[in-house]
Amino acid sequence: MPHSPHHLDRLRLRHLRLLELIETHRSLRAVADQLGLTQPAVSQMVKDLEFAFGATLVERSVRGVELTGVGRLALQRSRSGLAAFHTLAAELDEGLPPVLQVGTNPAMMFHLIPAALKVARREEAPIDQLLCRAHRLGSRALGHEEQPEAHPSVRDRAGRGLFP
Repeated sequence: MPHSPHHLDRLRLRHLRLLELIETHRSLRAVADQLGLTQPAVSQMVKDLEFAFGATLVERSVRGVELTGVGRLALQRSRSGLAAFHTLAAELDEGLPPVLQVGTNPAMMFHLIPAALKVARREEAPIDQLLCRAHRLGSRALGHEEQPEAHPSVRDRAGRGLFP
């Protein structure tokens, strides 16, 4: 069965967390207890998730429930999304500024981007910035750690250079 974009929009974070709980507890009743819901409500959540993704994610048997291969893949992919939300919540709790990464060419890197950052500073936007130039495309993917080069005019709010 094909996935349903309309139903994907209706999913909540707890639907994704549901997969993790099923993997851990292997029982819809235990998952329901963990979420503070009834077992029929958790069963409906599983059906909603399966309908939205267009695949059977959970195999039910008299011994409990288990994620299918597709369910394990969905769990693996959802973990990164859940981790991003947990990280965001922690950063918001700590009051850390958001991080924005922008890929650009050198012409914009040394002219347009610094001008935009000056406007942001003038408006007292709650951001810190770091401009760097990649030496080779994909170098991180190959496991090479390189020291980025910062634009000399980039400073933090205290006026310090952002590289030692």
